[in-house]
Amino acid sequence: MDDSALADHRVHQQALKQADKFQSKVGKHPDEDERLQICILDYLRFRSDFVADEYVSTDDIAKHLADQGFQGLSDQKIRSSGIAKLRDAEVIIASAPKGYKIPRTRADINDFLGLASSQILPLLDRIKKARDVYRLSSMGNYDILGADEYVQIRKLLQSLDPL
Repeated sequence: MDDSALADHRVHQQALKQADKFQSKVGKHPDEDERLQICILDYLRFRSDFVADEYVSTDDIAKHLADQGFQGLSDQKIRSSGIAKLRDAEVIIASAPKGYKIPRTRADINDFLGLASSQILPLLDRIKKARDVYRLSSMGNYDILGADEYVQIRKLLQSLDPL
């Protein structure tokens, strides 16, 4: 196996390891959200094993979930209570405009980073612009990020500002 293939293999193995850790942590008595997450994860793993290079659309996930007894879930519910919670639990799920997958290669990770970058950076720029407008119009008296709950955003924006 050459270096590139080995690196891709490691990406996939680590993603599977994280999925296994999640399933072990949940155990035999998952709550409703965990059952949803396990069902999504099982489907993504199945697709990873048998349809390796394809992303799985939210519609395909919804159809699978409906077949498993999760009827009428919105795309938002699948994303927020399923995919996002899995990622919060350190399960690595790659995404691109065409869907989700267990990453098999570094290119899959790059797809995810590209998608995240295309969303995060413009959003941070919009927050900075709004903050600048209100700080300027209030002569520095009003900072939309002044509340304690926005300390992380303030730090992030500060770290991105050139000196």
